[in-house]
Amino acid sequence: MSCSRTRLFIRLGKVLAVALVLVLATGIAARTRYGAHPDERVHVGGFNYFEQHWWPPDYGSDEVVYSGYGWSRVYTGELVYLIYGKLGHIIQWLGHSEEQSYLAYRMINVVLLGLTLTALFTARPGVIKPSVVGLTLLCVPQVLYVYTYANSDAWGITLSLLLFIMAANMMDQPLAVSFSWRRAVLFGAIAGLLMASKTPYILALVLPLLLLGSRGVQDWRAGSAESQWSSFGKRVLVSALLALTIAAPLRIIYPLTQSRAGHSVEAMREAQAIEGYRPSSPTYPTYRMAAKGVAYRQMLGRQQWMELTAGSFYGCFRNMNVRSPFWLYALVAAGAGITVVWNMVGGWRFWKNYPLALKCGLVASPFILAANVWGSMIHSLHVDFQPQGRYLFASLVPVTFLLAGDMHFIASKSPVWRFRLFLFIVMFALAVYDLLLLVLLNPALR
Repeated sequence: MSCSRTRLFIRLGKVLAVALVLVLATGIAARTRYGAHPDERVHVGGFNYFEQHWWPPDYGSDEVVYSGYGWSRVYTGELVYLIYGKLGHIIQWLGHSEEQSYLAYRMINVVLLGLTLTALFTARPGVIKPSVVGLTLLCVPQVLYVYTYANSDAWGITLSLLLFIMAANMMDQPLAVSFSWRRAVLFGAIAGLLMASKTPYILALVLPLLLLGSRGVQDWRAGSAESQWSSFGKRVLVSALLALTIAAPLRIIYPLTQSRAGHSVEAMREAQAIEGYRPSSPTYPTYRMAAKGVAYRQMLGRQQWMELTAGSFYGCFRNMNVRSPFWLYALVAAGAGITVVWNMVGGWRFWKNYPLALKCGLVASPFILAANVWGSMIHSLHVDFQPQGRYLFASLVPVTFLLAGDMHFIASKSPVWRFRLFLFIVMFALAVYDLLLLVLLNPALR
């Protein structure tokens, strides 16, 4: 097959894969029962509040929907609830039923999935290829599932990937040239929105900043002109100030106003939480386990935290009680293991030829993933035992580097490339099978 035909085949395959995923996501969003997905009613309650408001209420307000923990999503400092709330209000104004507002929020996430995959697959390939991350997303049904119902995780995933795309596109030129005023403003805006998204996704800032830092070191070694660095510094400052300006109102100013007014999160939880989750009597077995004397060793051993987290990272649906079959987990684990080993072998053989940005990504990725896992473990032990893989979605790009870092470097049509293509097709087919059988056609979710 000629190079032009190979490129056409790959492009057509990507289009068909994205189209199939969007059809599947739309079907799940339209056909599954409201509230059949994790915390959907609480998320919709947060969106609904901001349909008519621009600022969160005081802690303990009767205007909001509380979870069993005595907590509401309007207090999380996530700007997505305001953005989605206003979009939902517009959709209702256009004639959509208010009683089925959850459908509007589901469809917003489905559209967001389409835009995210399009951005990844149409991004300009260079030293770092964002399309490789797109291929990874298509092979992880849990990520695709998050985009089929109302929640705030989908927004965080998209922002983290957009920031990575921006950083990847600036790896092929000196930063003084590639980090233009337009890109500085856009990078700052996306970073600010990410800082004001669900807390775990703030970790996704690290890798793009490290990539930009590696490019800066490369430019400094090449002896870039001092005048260029002066102008570049001004753009960095503006970008950072813009990010802080976007994130500060909900992340800093609002909590300070509540503290000065004497409002307490613990007092709110005491008043609003259900029995077993109140701070004064945390009797539910998996709530605040550290205070009950449970150690990390017990959580990892007897309670199988790591196994449950890994399983839900790939595929665990409904309210975390519909799991993929064991044979599917085994196949996926084998495929992932093969790709990681192959990636390590490639790194060992061709490390000297790898660009600095790729080396930076490969070295930093395991540490970022480890930090993400550690943070999730702390939450499970000290707050609530929730071994949910979605808490690790801030590390989707690092996971891609670990699974397919060498894909940024190897030539197309090589034996390694052909094998990886075959493996992707198998993994994508398994992901589609998982979503089709366990979600779309599952009677328990209708």
